[in-house]
Amino acid sequence: MRQELARLMAESGHFETPLLVFLGNLLLSAFLAYVIGLFYTRFGRSTSNRSDFSRNFILLTMTTMVIISVVKSSLALSLGLVGALSIVRFRAAIKDPEELTYLFLCISVGLGLGATQTLITTFSVGVILLVLWGKSHFGTSHIMDSASLFLTVSGSQEESSGLRKILPELKKKFRQVEMKRWEDRAEGFTVSFTVECVDAEQLLGFRDLIRKSIPDARITTTDTQVL
Repeated sequence: MRQELARLMAESGHFETPLLVFLGNLLLSAFLAYVIGLFYTRFGRSTSNRSDFSRNFILLTMTTMVIISVVKSSLALSLGLVGALSIVRFRAAIKDPEELTYLFLCISVGLGLGATQTLITTFSVGVILLVLWGKSHFGTSHIMDSASLFLTVSGSQEESSGLRKILPELKKKFRQVEMKRWEDRAEGFTVSFTVECVDAEQLLGFRDLIRKSIPDARITTTDTQVL
């Protein structure tokens, strides 16, 4: 009876990963996720708190690995997983594309180790991190790229005449300027633009110009990706 059951399970492809192999891959997934987290914290360019965000990598990688290890040998479990995921909705806001790419890297590690592709998964992670390290050190990623910023200038009503001086200078200081909002009230004014900024020197120069025309102006800049 046992032999017949084993034969049927083998024919249907239903088998379990040896416990020691599973445990080894589980620990390896945690280690690789930890390394990815350290790399992201050190070389990432996201403006969010990279250290806090990277703490999710280990749990995400290990969970993915466990799920794949369980469902890989059963078509019924695989279909059940698809059905379960169809009703689960994640509400975590991913504000930077870099965060999403690192999450995909962690998921791929979990998929690879869950499928017991240990060697190729470990090798792939090493190559990917090496490429990212080389790009960080020998590429142009250390130079500030042009960024789209949301620039807001506000002040008292008595200083609103100074806007006539700074508006023409906007097009001289920045590559692209587009007015988004103009609010004029009795207690003061607020003007908002989206500007294409190349480096911090542009912002500092424009700030000094505003201070000369509108001494008490309030200046706010925000990355448009954060809005």
